[in-house]
Amino acid sequence: MHWLPFLVLLAFQTPLVSAGKSAVETLQQAHQLFEAKDFAGARRGLEQAIDLAVQEKNIEVEAQARYELGHTLGLQHCENYQCVMSSSHGVEWIDLKGSHFCGTCRSAIPTREQLNFQNRVPLNSSEKIH
Repeated sequence: MHWLPFLVLLAFQTPLVSAGKSAVETLQQAHQLFEAKDFAGARRGLEQAIDLAVQEKNIEVEAQARYELGHTLGLQHCENYQCVMSSSHGVEWIDLKGSHFCGTCRSAIPTREQLNFQNRVPLNSSEKIH
């Protein structure tokens, strides 16, 4: 497993968004934080959704949360169809998509020093979380 994007978030000692919630509920709450432009809160919620999805063995929610986390970190859609950041052009593409970042996307993830967690906006702030 590639934990690089989640290690960036470990510096925060914040209360769990997901306390007592399922991975799906936590993912939904992270989406609400994103819509409210609380990008740091959305990233923490997405990290927690990923952890819960791994515990629940819910691969679909894990992949979706990683995809959303990638967008909050400024990643765009990837041409590698196996990368979690690839755009699903149809239902048949979903099963081809992996649940991890490809090497190119992993190397594009900003370091902790590059992120301003309090006021960070995705590079393409007009892009909606899916």
